[in-house]
Amino acid sequence: LAMPPGLVVLDIKASSGLRAMRHALEVDDVSKVYANELDTKAYAALKRNVALNDLEDKVEVMQTDARILMLQKPEEYDVIEVDPYGEPVAFLDSAVQSVCDGGLLCVTSMGLNNLCAQVPEICWAKYNTQPLISREGDYSSEMAI
Repeated sequence: LAMPPGLVVLDIKASSGLRAMRHALEVDDVSKVYANELDTKAYAALKRNVALNDLEDKVEVMQTDARILMLQKPEEYDVIEVDPYGEPVAFLDSAVQSVCDGGLLCVTSMGLNNLCAQVPEICWAKYNTQPLISREGDYSSEMAI
């Protein structure tokens, strides 16, 4: 099967759909956005917001486990948004397998203090690694990603 022209975007934890809808409305080369949300209340808001913005043709709303969703379609997506409510670590393996060659994997984490040596013990406990420390300046936030 041939892919439709344009970029295919997956927002794995779309919540109310703001970012998914912005992709659909503001990025000219986007042909399809898949907006996934497992939480029942957030899923209802997502569906409502997509309908209110008349984006049903461009944004497909789903309610499933994001890790399974990504593993079902390896190398399917040009852009994957990983912005969970907590740490993104649980989604990274599936996301790396699901983003196409040359694609864009966008990861947001509120836990950069752990990776940036603010609390080395937590970095070790959560990630089994040493925190990132830059010797040439404090670029650890940029290095964490």
